[in-house]
Amino acid sequence: MSHAKITNQADVVAHLITSLGFTPTSSVALQLLDGTKVLASLRVDVAETGDTSVWAHQVVSIVERLEHVTGVILISFEDDKAMTSHQYEELGDQLARIGAPIRRSILVTGGMVIDYEGDSTDAEQWNTVQTSPVGLETHFQLSKSAMHVADIPAYENRLEREANEQSEKMQAFDFESDEHRENLHTEFTRLVTEYHEGGQLTDQMAIWVAGAMQKKSTRDLVAVATATADMSLDSIANTLLGDTVVEDREFFDHAIEMLFGCAHYVAGEASANILCLLGWACWMTGRGSEAQKFLIKAGTQYPGHRLSELLTTLIAQGKLPATALIDPQG
Repeated sequence: MSHAKITNQADVVAHLITSLGFTPTSSVALQLLDGTKVLASLRVDVAETGDTSVWAHQVVSIVERLEHVTGVILISFEDDKAMTSHQYEELGDQLARIGAPIRRSILVTGGMVIDYEGDSTDAEQWNTVQTSPVGLETHFQLSKSAMHVADIPAYENRLEREANEQSEKMQAFDFESDEHRENLHTEFTRLVTEYHEGGQLTDQMAIWVAGAMQKKSTRDLVAVATATADMSLDSIANTLLGDTVVEDREFFDHAIEMLFGCAHYVAGEASANILCLLGWACWMTGRGSEAQKFLIKAGTQYPGHRLSELLTTLIAQGKLPATALIDPQG
């Protein structure tokens, strides 16, 4: 969390980016307030033109999940898509009805930061976001850029034989066994810790991940292991459906970064599995638009991929996972 004093609209935007951990695009972001205190930050996709009332209701239902919200700061990031004035008015009306009116609104478009309801006379250049005290903290606090599906290199078969051997070893994995699930968690945690401490991906990590992605059960447990130490059967569905808050955000980020680095060593259905897992990670942290790109690619590579279809449905329904309401810098 930033400790620099917020004095202008560029600082507000920088503070939001610090809270989310990335810079949104084609989005509406809200900072939920209790008085002047920021309780949480969230981002939602811009609605289609005809979905104004339904979209506003979905956003308000997310806000209502948090107690003591007395107002919001709204920031509209306009890129290839933009919130319409009618959507802004409808959202403002619905937020006011639940006692959380829009206290301040800012527009980010065309390299400018502007008062949404102003006349552009107070417009600031985008670089003022990075050079504000809060923006500088953002620069140093965020150690890596957000992952994108387009950045995954083409499949590399250098470790294919070893990955297949690892997959064969994992065929004996018993999903119902408490011991097997705990062993998987222990090994995955060891690899992520080694990745974090060493600062680079090793062949051993890539081989293990490629083998784990060959089965739905081990894929699901790898996802769960990024978010929680609870490997009980009851925990699995709650975590995959976004109802469990990530216990250790730093570990989660390192784990997903490691998995992202392994993605181009995985082929076939296993590739769809890791793409789906990475899409799930984007969704968990409030990046629904990028999550859909991972899921679309997974579905294209392996039509009928069930977890991709489930997550796509959840995103389309506007479900926001619990972790997306938590400040990662808090």
